[in-house]
Amino acid sequence: MKDQKATIDPETVLITLDQLSQTVEVLNNSILRLQRYVQTHLTQQPQGNKALTESDAIASTSRKRALH
Repeated sequence: MKDQKATIDPETVLITLDQLSQTVEVLNNSILRLQRYVQTHLTQQPQGNKALTESDAIASTSRKRALH
């Protein structure tokens, strides 16, 4: 028996990739908004607690992207 590959419509692949790209963008924006929200609320806590800075959040996001 021969292995048969299913024919893949290039247009379907492009549409799927576009949808995935949009999904990743939405998730990334949501993560950035959540990071800003947490940073805002952490900076309002007493001095004893360490708050994330914007550069910390950006560095963290950059490290995560570099892993992928």
